[in-house]
Amino acid sequence: MIKDTGIGITPEQQKNLFIAFSQADNSITRKFGGTGLGLAISKQLVEMMGGEITLKSERDKGTEFTFTIPLTYSTEKLEKKIEESADFDLVKLKAALYGKKILLVEDNRINQIVAKKTLEPLSISIDIAENGLQAVEKMKNNTYSLVLMDIQMPELDGLQATEQIRMFDNDTVIIGMSAHASIQDTEKAIKSGMNDYMTKPIKQKTVFLMISEYIF
Repeated sequence: MIKDTGIGITPEQQKNLFIAFSQADNSITRKFGGTGLGLAISKQLVEMMGGEITLKSERDKGTEFTFTIPLTYSTEKLEKKIEESADFDLVKLKAALYGKKILLVEDNRINQIVAKKTLEPLSISIDIAENGLQAVEKMKNNTYSLVLMDIQMPELDGLQATEQIRMFDNDTVIIGMSAHASIQDTEKAIKSGMNDYMTKPIKQKTVFLMISEYIF
């Protein structure tokens, strides 16, 4: 349970609170920063672990978020659920990735957890770089089957990092990830040297289908 004594959230605002890019008050973005993804990602993370997140709030008195997670939830159940819903062969994909490694380039710790949980059924080794500079160095010193590259990062963003990587590596598949979803954003990603692009919060089926496209 997480509880505060802040400004609170009205019943009307609560209806859209867990939707990506939605905030209770648009002035929050201007005053405090943020894109409105935090609660959407938290909800996705809790639900991926078989749990549920709820809230109680009263305007000008505060808000209480509560989530429950069944600790008996297993990877086997998750794999079965994926196999039933996705248009690809999970067993075949796992076999193709056996012994290989993915580089996850993501500066946000929560997003790192979400991505690792999303990829968990593949049983693949995941290396993490927390900014573009680290990503370039890791690419110079390691071999990866795939790179999942966040776009907005400190030090060196995903587009700049990809451009530098393409100066010495034209073969490794790089898939961009961003909260921005316009055609222009996709075009910038491809122009930088990325092979593909997907929007956050990332969906498990989308990630697996995209990986399958480039692995096979």
